This record gives sequence, C-alpha cells and structure tokens, in this order.
Amino acid sequence: MIILFSLSVFVANALTTVSGSDITCTRVINEPTLDGDLSDWEDVEGATLALTGANGALPYAGGDASIKCTYDNNNIYFAFEVPGKYRFNTTDNHLCASIGTMWKVGQLADYVSMGGCPVTLGGTYGSKCDGVPEDCYPYRVDLGAHWELKTTEMGVLYEGNRTSGTGNDPIANNDDEYAVTPYCRPDDDDANAADDWSGAWLHTSPDSSDGGSYVFEMRRPLTTESVISDVQLYAGETYDFGFAYWDPYENEETGWSKAGHYVTGKSKDWISLTLEEPEEAKEISCSRVFTEPTLDGDLSDWEDVEGAVIMLTGANGGLPYPGGYSSIKCTYDNNNIYFAFEVPGKYRFNTTDNHLCASIGTMWKVGQLADYVNMGGCPVTLGGTYGSKCDGVPETCYPYRVDLGAHWELKTTEMGVLYEGNRTSGTGNDPIANNDDEYAVTPYCRPDDDDANAADDWSGAWLHTSPDSSDGGSYVFEMRRPLTTESVISDVQLYAGETYDFGFAYWDPYENEETGWSKAGHYVTG
Repeated sequence: MIILFSLSVFVANALTTVSGSDITCTRVINEPTLDGDLSDWEDVEGATLALTGANGALPYAGGDASIKCTYDNNNIYFAFEVPGKYRFNTTDNHLCASIGTMWKVGQLADYVSMGGCPVTLGGTYGSKCDGVPEDCYPYRVDLGAHWELKTTEMGVLYEGNRTSGTGNDPIANNDDEYAVTPYCRPDDDDANAADDWSGAWLHTSPDSSDGGSYVFEMRRPLTTESVISDVQLYAGETYDFGFAYWDPYENEETGWSKAGHYVTGKSKDWISLTLEEPEEAKEISCSRVFTEPTLDGDLSDWEDVEGAVIMLTGANGGLPYPGGYSSIKCTYDNNNIYFAFEVPGKYRFNTTDNHLCASIGTMWKVGQLADYVNMGGCPVTLGGTYGSKCDGVPETCYPYRVDLGAHWELKTTEMGVLYEGNRTSGTGNDPIANNDDEYAVTPYCRPDDDDANAADDWSGAWLHTSPDSSDGGSYVFEMRRPLTTESVISDVQLYAGETYDFGFAYWDPYENEETGWSKAGHYVTG
C-alpha cells in the first residue's frame, strides 16, 4: 500500500472480544449483508455462550450458541448461530425456531423472567397482556427482534418498518416487543412505536435429520423514536443484554412454550454488552486504485476500501460532535484523489440558506505557520474583523494559508447528482453548486482561490441516507480532485509516496436550531 497522506484517524478492525460473560461490540465501517450467510463475519471474533432453560436451568441439549456483534454510525448488527435440528411449519410458529434479544430497560427488570413483574407472573394477565399495568413499568425489558418464522423463507431479508406506529410485523412476524414476563410481552405500543428490527435467517442443514445450525442476522438502529420501550444505544456505553431461543423440539408434538425459552447468562443474570469507542489514531493511508469510484453518493463501490473511523470535535470549544463517529475513505489513481466522507446526523435542507444545510471542507496545510484548529490562525484576521470572505488577504497572512478544498455549501444542489468542477474558470468559486475551492487563514477569512492560475478543481456528489426520518441517518459526500493543479499558491500538490497534513471539517445545520451553523462553529478531525 502506498502512503499518499497522513491525518488523525483510526482504522477500525471488526473485532468483538469476550471476557467471561461480557461482549464488546466494535465499530466498523462496512455493514454486513443480511442474508443468513456469515462469510462477511469471518473477521469478527465472536462469543460462545451456553444456553440454559429459563424455567428449569437445564442446559440446551443442542450445545452452545455463538454471538457476533458490530455497529456503525447508524445501526447495531448481530449474527446469532444456534445448533439444532431443522424444523419448520408454515401454520404454527411453535413448530419453528424463534429468537429474541433482551435489553434491560426498567430498573427492576429481572433477567430470567423477562422482567418478572409480580402482577403478571403466571400467565393470568392475557396471552399478550395488551395494556400493561403501570405497576409493571419498572420491570420492562426491551424484547427486540422477537422473531417467529412461519411466514418467512430462508435467506430473505425482511426489513422493519420505522413508520408503522406499532412494533408488530404483519409480514415476517419479527416483532419489536417489550416484556414484563414471558407471558406478558406486547408489541411496542407507545406513541412513537415502530418495528425497528430487520433480519434474515437460514438453517445450515435443512435436509438433514440431525445436525446443522440456525443462523440469524439482525439489524436495528442505534437510536429509535420509542424511548419508552426501546433501549437507546451509544458508543462507549455498556448495556444489560441477553439472548433468548425457543426450541421447536421442546415438545415433539406442540413445539416450544412461551416460558420454555433458553437464555444466555447461565439463566441467572444479564450479559454486559459494550459498544466500544474507537481509539484515537494518527494517520491514514490512501491506496492506489485502477477503477475510479462513481460519484453519486452511493458507497457500494467503496466496500473493498479500508476506511478510518474518526471523532469530530468542535474547533471553537473542543466538545465532541453529538452525532457520533464519522468515517473517511480515500483512494487515488494516475490523475485524481477520491474521498468518501460519511457523517451521522439528522437531515436538514433549505434552498435559500446554506447555514440550514450541512457543509464540509477538506483542509491541507500549505503555509508553514498554518494552525489547524483556527484554519490557519493568522493573527491579523482572527476574530472576524477582516470581512466576511476577506477578499484580498494581507501578505503577512501568507505563511498561515490552509488549502480549504471542497468547501461545499449545499442549498443549490440535489442529492445524488454529480457536480463537476471547472478547471478553466479562473476562480475557485463554483456559481452552480457552491462547491468552492478556497484557501483560509482563519474561519472568518476564507476567500475563493484567486491567484493567476486559480480554478474550481473539486467535483462531488452527496446524499442523506434517511432524509424522510426525524432522526438517524448520515450525510455522504463523495469528492474528487486532480492530484496536481495549476494553482500552486493556494492548492496542495499531491504525489504518490508523500505525506501531507490534512483535516476534515463539518458544519452542522443543527448547531443552532434557528440559524444553523456559524463560520467558526465547525467540527474537525484530529
């Protein structure tokens, strides 16, 4: 791999480590394909855990289960594998395997009894306990991905429905439920309820009379609208977690029973599941490719590119970006350098005000004295007193220059459209897409490139992954620039084998609810 430039990032490996009854779920960039095939989980270290009967503590006869877990900007992903003979019936869920994830939500929630609310223990409160009494709220368990299979097929991805208004899944019966006992587990039914789990399953030996395993691949957003019934997941936090399995051979004739599930944790207590924060790192390598990516906001052609997971922090205060970790991928060929940036955050767009749209910029040290956080930090112009764009930067600021390439403000653009730069424009200004090629000496003083050979050298496309959602999703920016440009005064010149001081800046449209982002309110890498 040829090192093209360096920056402050961490390249994440998809590893999940286990210590005793604890699981560490590590941040990844590329999400797994949910199809029941675990080949794309090969590099993820899993946990092997015994299953024991919740109603009698006898071990599951089929053997130990394995759990693998990763997460990214938006979702948590699981791969569960449970050994056991295949059984399937299109009319009776009890004659099919079933699973569920369990998360402690209520402070008094007991693990073995799925909450253990004394009001409802014993199954006397109805088959699904519609209308759980308030006395049971402290015993709530988030029973996510309680999947009963009779209406499904192997190897098919069944998507959740985040706008359904209920945790019920009428198609695949992969319900988003909460429980206060095994007998009392309604579908999520609060004002913001939804079916947030997606998944696929298969059996490795469906034609065999014995042997084989059930495989379940699952996905859920880290955060949901249903804060009453769903656990909310954040990097760096630890959660009480468990996995439940209903065996279709519990009874030869009738299959599994509601309270006959097997659970992790030796039928005694929760497992600690931690979403591990990536470590801070120092550099990234940009590798040589022969096929350039298509710039359309779709990152599918970046799947084989190893990326970097980074935390953005506020340049004017040092607070971390509240949206979570971002990712950067980079390649180059004979002519160009290519970037894929992904920043988590709610969608916001306004056709008349750039400050109410997301904005990004790449930063490259050009002047010898250029400061990173202050985009150059020229003392003559610090504080914003030199004009909104500082047309005509004083010569005393030249040693503080930063190449602020691809400073993109979005109000005149559309998602998924490639906006080309103009290398013969004579200016860094982009009058169409506002994807300007600028230089900076402070955040307040960042003119368009204006030297004799100036041009608008950056091209790009962007999209948001969930523009119709009130939360979640990410901004995606795909960018391209020639390795070398005519503007040697304002633009960094890039050569294979060389290392460069680099940074990425993001302006959050929700920095201020009314006015959006401010010039010095950007978040930066490093």
